[in-house]
Amino acid sequence: MKDFFMGVLGICGLIGIYYMITHFHTVLYWGLIGIGVIIGLSLLAKAIEGIQTWYMKTFRSEEYDQRISDMIFAKHTYTPVHMHQLTDLFHREATAITYEEACDRIHKLPTEGDFTFVIGVTNDNGLHAILPKPKHGVTGRVANCPEDKFYTLPFRTNSKENPIPFHELDLDPYQTTYNMPTMIDHSEFVTFFDVSSSYTLNLLCTKLLEKPYYRFYITEIVIAYFDTRRKLLKELDEAVTADDYRRVCMALEELKTPNADMVSIMLPKITPTPKEILKKLGHDFDHDKNKEKSTMTLHKEGDENEWI
Repeated sequence: MKDFFMGVLGICGLIGIYYMITHFHTVLYWGLIGIGVIIGLSLLAKAIEGIQTWYMKTFRSEEYDQRISDMIFAKHTYTPVHMHQLTDLFHREATAITYEEACDRIHKLPTEGDFTFVIGVTNDNGLHAILPKPKHGVTGRVANCPEDKFYTLPFRTNSKENPIPFHELDLDPYQTTYNMPTMIDHSEFVTFFDVSSSYTLNLLCTKLLEKPYYRFYITEIVIAYFDTRRKLLKELDEAVTADDYRRVCMALEELKTPNADMVSIMLPKITPTPKEILKKLGHDFDHDKNKEKSTMTLHKEGDENEWI
């Protein structure tokens, strides 16, 4: 029976080959039509997929981000890491610091080469890496963080071991590229740690520098900061009354950030310094030549860098 069916299939194959040879143009015609239909359906599917992706990104961005996150992290279930799971590591390599000391380390502009984050412990014993940001908050295209809140990334793991192996630790693997990190009020933190001398925790934070969403965070914070500074410098240039001048000077003083001068060097466009603008306006406060406005303090005594 098997031989019979094989014979039938062989005969059908020969008939098909004979038909293709004797009716070549007909076979070619319908073959091209078939290929065209397949290509057309493929392009149509791609177009529908593109339209659906655009719609999800534009009108249902949260659902889109969640879908992408589920696709990437479907194999793992990450859970928050709590202090008691890494107690030995923190006692061995970290140093507890006060809120004021933590703020001194946090209040700066983020850069791609800086990974010495402050680690905070919240009321629920959760561990969070606190990201750098300007002291008096920042408001920009995406960034909108007031002074009393911090941008943070929680520690997460997919390990059930205790203590947790280092290679199983991650900083918020669910974070998507075009969303800012979670904001937490400073009052929710009970302890802060300086981990600058910790090889293990610095290695974990170094991994963050490779993440696209952290580069997005850096860009948003830096752009928002320098946009604000340029706006204030323009107001300073256009100030007419002493009160306006004093208000802008105070705002610039509050905006000062330790590493802003270094970051501004890396920006593609150079912004004139406040000293250059003051000289163009004909003011010399160091020598008290302007009697009407000489009572204003533009910078702290002995500080040569103004509004950096």
